[in-house]
Amino acid sequence: MRFKVGKWTLDERQFCLLHGDRRVELTPTACRLLQLFISQSDKVVSITTIKEQVWNTEFTTDNLVYQTIRNLRLALEDTDEQAYIKTIPRFGYQLVAPIEPLPGTPDLPQGRHKPRLHFVAALFVVILAVLSTYLVWSYLSRSPTDSTTQRIKVFHFDTGRKENGVNSDQIAQQIAKTLQVKDVVSISAVNLFEQLNQHGNGAKLVLRSIPEKNQMLTLVFVGSPARLSYIDLSSVSEFNESKTLSELASQLQQPVLSRGNSGIATLATSSQALRALVSLSNSAKLAQARASLQAEIDTQSLNEHQKRAKKAFVDTLLAFYRQESLSDEQLLPGINFLLSRYHQSNYALLTASLYLAERGAPQIAFELIENLEQDLFITFIQGLLHLELDEAQRALKHFERVFTLAPEFEDNTFFYFMELIESGRNNELPTHHQMLLSSQYASTASHYVLLNYHVMQGQFENAFTLLSDMESALSCNDDLAGSLTLLNAALGNIEQSEQWLQILSKINHRDWRIPWVVFSNYAFKHQLAEYPRWYSRYRTEVLGNDSLYEPLLLNVLAHFAAGDITSAQQNFALMQAANSAFSKNDTLDIASAVIHAQLDFENTQERIEFLTQFETVAQTLVEDETALPSLISALYFTLYNDFGRAEQALINSCTRSPAMCTSWHSLPSLKPITSTTKLKQARLQAHAQLESVQPSLTALNKQLLPLCNKP
Repeated sequence: MRFKVGKWTLDERQFCLLHGDRRVELTPTACRLLQLFISQSDKVVSITTIKEQVWNTEFTTDNLVYQTIRNLRLALEDTDEQAYIKTIPRFGYQLVAPIEPLPGTPDLPQGRHKPRLHFVAALFVVILAVLSTYLVWSYLSRSPTDSTTQRIKVFHFDTGRKENGVNSDQIAQQIAKTLQVKDVVSISAVNLFEQLNQHGNGAKLVLRSIPEKNQMLTLVFVGSPARLSYIDLSSVSEFNESKTLSELASQLQQPVLSRGNSGIATLATSSQALRALVSLSNSAKLAQARASLQAEIDTQSLNEHQKRAKKAFVDTLLAFYRQESLSDEQLLPGINFLLSRYHQSNYALLTASLYLAERGAPQIAFELIENLEQDLFITFIQGLLHLELDEAQRALKHFERVFTLAPEFEDNTFFYFMELIESGRNNELPTHHQMLLSSQYASTASHYVLLNYHVMQGQFENAFTLLSDMESALSCNDDLAGSLTLLNAALGNIEQSEQWLQILSKINHRDWRIPWVVFSNYAFKHQLAEYPRWYSRYRTEVLGNDSLYEPLLLNVLAHFAAGDITSAQQNFALMQAANSAFSKNDTLDIASAVIHAQLDFENTQERIEFLTQFETVAQTLVEDETALPSLISALYFTLYNDFGRAEQALINSCTRSPAMCTSWHSLPSLKPITSTTKLKQARLQAHAQLESVQPSLTALNKQLLPLCNKP
C-alpha cells in the first residue's frame, strides 16, 4: 500500500520513503509507527497506544519510543523539528502533515485497538523529562533478564597490565556492571572485526585505553557484520559521570541511524583543492585552496546536512594532516553526526578512521576501512594508514595503484614519489619528469621530490635543468630557498648559499636545513669552531625553550673537533630529550650510540662490544639529500673498527655533497680513514666537480634569485 505523507510517498511493502530520486529506508519499527500515525492522523496518539500498537506491549521503555520517533522525524524532515510529527505535551504525538491515499490504495488503515489516553503514563513521561539522567535511568531500570541487555557485550583491549595507572579490564568490568551487561570480552587489536563478528548482531561496546593521555576510547558497533555507529574519547574519570553513561546507554539501546547521500564521495572525486592539501602545506596557496574547498561545499551541497557532513570530513582530514589542531569537542559531534545520519556511507567510516589514526589508534583505523568498496581517495588514505603502521611496501602499492589511474591526484603523487625513494625504486622517478612539467598541479611539492633525487644521485646538471624548466611554476617559498641553499652549500658556492640562507631564514627561521648548511659551510671554510657560537645564538633567538636533535648533534661534533669534551658531554645530555627535526629513528639511534661510545668507552674492545648491538641498523641507514646520514654511518664504523665500511660511507657522501667530501679531515674522529687512497681519489674528483659546475650553478642562481627579490 502507498500513501502520500507531505512530500513523501510511503511504500509499506519496501519499508521506505520516496521523493523524486530520493529514497530513505525505514526500519520495520519506524514503518509501523508511521502507519499508526496515518491511521490516527486526526488524533493525538499517546505513548501507551504507541507501545501497544507498534511493539504489542505496554512494557516497552519510554526511551525506545522517543528514539524511534526521533528516527522517524529525521527520515521525514531531515531535521529533528516538528513539521511532520508534533509533540503534544503531556499527551503524546500527532502526525500533522497532509495525508493522501494514492490510486489503488485501500482506505486508510485502522488501528488494531481504539486509542486510549493513559494519564498516569503521561504524568510518568513528564517526570522522566525533568530528570537530567533519564536515559541512564531508563536503561538501568530494565530487568537484568531483558533480551536487549543480554545481546549487548562489552569488549576491551587487554594488555595484561596497568598502563600509566589505567586498568582497562577493571574499567570495562565497572562499566558493564553499571550498565547491567553480563558479557565482558577481552580482545586483541589485530583482526578486531573478525572477533566482534563472532559475537552475534547485538550492540557492542569496545573500550581501548590510551594511557599516555589517561583517556578511554569508546566505540559502539551495531549489527552483523559489525559497523561503527558512535565514537567517544574521554578522560578515564569521566566514565563515572552521568552524561557519559547516559550517552552510552542511548547509543547501545537504540542508536539513531539512517541512510543518505552525504555528498563527500563526489567532493573527494572532483575537488582538486581537497586532493592537494598536503602538497600545499608549506605554500601560500594553502589558504586559497581551503577557501576554494569551502566554496565548493557551500555551493554544491543539496542541503544543510550535506554541508555539515562535508565540513566534518574536511575538519577531520585537516586534523589528520596536522594542518589544524582541533579538539575532540570540535571533531566528535560532526563525526558522530556522519556515523548516524549517513550510517551506510563509506566516507562516514573514513572520517572516523582518520580521527582514530590521528588520536593514536591506527590499527583500528585501518581495519575500519580495510574492506570498503574502493575508490581512489579511500585507496590513498589506506596507503597513508599503512605508513602510520610502518608498512611502507603496502603503502607504496596503494599509492602506485592510484597514480596509475589518476596521476592528477596531487597528494597521492607526492607520497608515491616519496615512497619510491624510500623503497629503493628511486630510479623510476626520472621517467615522470615530463609528466610533472606538463601537470596542472597546484603546488611544486612533487617536483622537489624529483629534485632531491637528482641531488642524492649527484646528478647536479639534471637538478639545474629541472629547476630552470620549473621557473614559471615556482614561487619564493621554503622549498625553493631551502633547495637552493642546500644545493649551493653542497657545491661549495658559499656566498650564494649564505644569500639563499638569509632568504630561507626570513621565510622560516626554523627550517630543518639551516643548521646543516651552517655546519657544512663552516667545515668547508675550515672554521668549524665557529659553529658552537652560531648555535648559541640560534638557540637563544630561534629555538627558545625547544630543543632539536640535529643542531645539538652537530654542536657535539663541533665540540669534539675542537677537543672540548666537557661541552660535548653537556650537549649530549640535552640531545636525549630533544625532538628530531628531520632524521629517521634509526639514524637518531646510531647517532646517539656514536656519541655515547666516544664519551664513555676509552677501551677499544668495550667500545666495539657496545656498538655491536647496533651493527644491523647501521648497515641499513637510509640516505637523504644531505650528507648527515653518511657522516653518522662513517663515524659508527670508524669507532667499530670496520674501516672498509666507514670509507665507503664517506665516498657515498661525496656523491651528494662534493663540498663536504673535501672537508671530512676537519673531524678528528674520522682521521683513521680520511687519508686512504680511495678517499684521496674521491676528494680529487670532488674538487674537479666543484669547479666544473660553477658556471651552470651561477647561471641558475641568477635566473631564480629574482623570484625572491621582487619588491
